[in-house]
Amino acid sequence: MTQAPVMTLNVIGPAIRAKKNEKQQEERAYFAKACGHNYACRCGVKLKKENPFKQEIRAVHGFTDEF
Repeated sequence: MTQAPVMTLNVIGPAIRAKKNEKQQEERAYFAKACGHNYACRCGVKLKKENPFKQEIRAVHGFTDEF
């Protein structure tokens, strides 16, 4: 018996693209946070104490409590 060369043919059609896109969307959904961020955000972190520099930060940014 002799071996014959086998030609390989890769077809990238709409079905393969759709499967690839679906896999990418699943990966994005896996890493997504409830707040919409996809990085290590601190949106879900609640402070136990109030920020001691809150008034200074507000003053620097021009916010005042006066009406």
